[in-house]
Amino acid sequence: MPDKKYYWLKLKRDFFKRHDMQIIEAMPNGKDYLLFYLKMLLESIDHEGALRFSDTIPYNEQMLSTITNTNIDVVRAAMKVFSELKMIDVLDDQTIYMSEVKKMVGSETYWAERKRIQNARKKANEQRILLPSGKVQQIDEARYGGNGVKAFERSGGVCEMCGSQENLCIHHNNEYSNELDDLVVLCRKCHKNVEFGNYPINVQRVSNKSKQEKEIELEKDTEIEKERKRPRFSPPSLDEVSAYCTERRNKVDPQTFIDFYESKGWIVGKTKMKDWKASVRTWEKRDGGKGSQPKPHHNPFLDDLKERGVI
Repeated sequence: MPDKKYYWLKLKRDFFKRHDMQIIEAMPNGKDYLLFYLKMLLESIDHEGALRFSDTIPYNEQMLSTITNTNIDVVRAAMKVFSELKMIDVLDDQTIYMSEVKKMVGSETYWAERKRIQNARKKANEQRILLPSGKVQQIDEARYGGNGVKAFERSGGVCEMCGSQENLCIHHNNEYSNELDDLVVLCRKCHKNVEFGNYPINVQRVSNKSKQEKEIELEKDTEIEKERKRPRFSPPSLDEVSAYCTERRNKVDPQTFIDFYESKGWIVGKTKMKDWKASVRTWEKRDGGKGSQPKPHHNPFLDDLKERGVI
């Protein structure tokens, strides 16, 4: 597509209130003179005000009458008036120069025109909504089939993946479908990760949840993740404990050992047992190596109170 240019005349609002224009309009056939003048301006704008048929042939009155569809008598009279009022100059080579054109001409390329029209359409379809963050979001409803505002209202004005309120946009989750269910409000960071395939869409409707509810959910997710990564403990069998005690040649009774920890749910202190063999080795050191069941801990202060009948 060639870089074609389009031209137009920029007439001031008071153009027809100018003294020269009022003088011409008051003449017989004055309105025809003004129409002829405007047509000449338009013919000259893409040549910077120079009006000429070709490089070798200038326009004569008959040619001007033909190209402007104006009566030849009107052309003759108008050209004389324009020349007297210094509205046109006829150069030595008979080129007609419209001196006002440089002040009145405007132009734009083909692509500039397309961009201007596109921006005008976008502005006509643009909706504005106020987000919870206090910012105003501009939404091109033509781009989202009229569901852009509805998508933001559904999300509560936050990212539907992480809950962020900053740098929001609408993502098409199903090619170019503008169905409301296929539009997802994302922050720029999540949108970038989704577009580059770093992780798939995982919409979580967090917009209507309070900050406290979000923190509780985050804590639960963290605990679940810790539990998933925590090593699984499998209670030993009687044969396994017996074999280990025989290997170490200690006096720990395997059955007593298992019965004791089964009664406590295989809990050591306040945590779940991670290594039963370590507990066996601890039992070896009790009671001079006899390996008997651990004795309950006694508090001397409480024992004294019990003896005196205080408690």
